[in-house]
Amino acid sequence: MERIIHLNDENGQSGELIVEYNIDTGRARSAGKGFGSVKQMKSFFADWKEVVQCIHAHGLRVIAMVDLSEGDVQKAEVAEVIATATADIYRKGDTIAMIVRDSLMKMQMRRILDGDFYQFFVSRSAAGLWLDGRSQRRF
Repeated sequence: MERIIHLNDENGQSGELIVEYNIDTGRARSAGKGFGSVKQMKSFFADWKEVVQCIHAHGLRVIAMVDLSEGDVQKAEVAEVIATATADIYRKGDTIAMIVRDSLMKMQMRRILDGDFYQFFVSRSAAGLWLDGRSQRRF
């Protein structure tokens, strides 16, 4: 299943978020480009929470790749929405590999996201290998 959200805010900032998931495997993929507004991020994370809850309802762990290699460091208020929205949706065994563009973005995401679930990469192949290894582990 796939959903594409086009982000265009009142200040001319634009971006895009894509969410794909497979309910049979628990695998999910999200990709983002550019900037997002508070309103857009709240909407996106409401959808993401539904994806995570659906995977959990099927008795599976979330195994996700979040590709922000074309994303930008977000404004403080948007980063706060991300931190709040992701604070309580994951459970033990969920694994998220996040691909970031640069060290600055990596620092921002590390600061706001729970390290129990996320690992950060600049390489898509390294993120994929890490996820494959984690998906083989029993929890």
